[in-house]
Amino acid sequence: MLPQGEIPVYEQEKNTELKDSLIKSLQESGTPEDRVGRIMGVVETLLENDFLIDKISEEIVDEQEVWKHRLSRDDVTRRIRGSLFEEYALACRPEEKKQYENLERFLLWSLRDPHMWFMDWHDTRLLSEEEKTQLEAYLAAYPTSEELETLYRNNDAISVNIKKDETTGKEVAVITGVIEAKNHRVFGKTQDARQMRSSPQILHDTVKRYKEAFPLIVKGLDLQGEIHMPDEIDILPIGQLEYTIVQPDDVEEDYRRKPVSAQFSGCNFEYVPISRNEVAVLAEVLKQHVLDRLPEKNKRLVM
Repeated sequence: MLPQGEIPVYEQEKNTELKDSLIKSLQESGTPEDRVGRIMGVVETLLENDFLIDKISEEIVDEQEVWKHRLSRDDVTRRIRGSLFEEYALACRPEEKKQYENLERFLLWSLRDPHMWFMDWHDTRLLSEEEKTQLEAYLAAYPTSEELETLYRNNDAISVNIKKDETTGKEVAVITGVIEAKNHRVFGKTQDARQMRSSPQILHDTVKRYKEAFPLIVKGLDLQGEIHMPDEIDILPIGQLEYTIVQPDDVEEDYRRKPVSAQFSGCNFEYVPISRNEVAVLAEVLKQHVLDRLPEKNKRLVM
């Protein structure tokens, strides 16, 4: 979910202690020194620039308050592993694929809950008649609970390409793919396979429903200086959307011994330099820091 206001920076001295603990735990787990340095280069950026602890804590609060899920400490550990790997995997995307990163994040946040922007349109006097029509259509369309949960859980990132419509001369941001970070092997006849079949379709349908409104949202939030929003957004047909699964690098060895299920033959697989065990080691150190950041009422909800 898009943070409401600025997330507070984690205290510098605690950050230093935390990084020392993470390094020590990786070393004790047998991770080679050069690999420790490579992993920590990414993790330090996540801690200092991307507010990793706060993000994971907010996700747990959302699980409890938005999705009404009761979480045990084991559930929290699994979610920390998943969230840590997701942030790590997306941070490792090649620079050439981050050209429109802010726009991609904004569009995905918006699609996950389009009506979070209601409050920003209490005054419509500055809108043109065309924009008022767009706003009415936007407010009248509600995603279902299934769509919201799928968009929230099953799309870790989207990829966007910007092109010019030769007919209208307008600049169009075209969503070209879905990116999923999975800290485990994927098997056929599982939730992973069902997710792969359903989430691109739901993303496609949601974009088509709300695409007229996104430039309007940027105007309403006064984000023109922060996000370059083209005149329109669109999405490729389902059959042309790329589906990329990003995984820890040791999973690739598993697939060499036993190939990935044929159900995922249409997916692109990418691997980032961290193993499942290294994710688990880091998550164990992060867990208490994440729990400490929870509001008191949410701490009490962790069984």
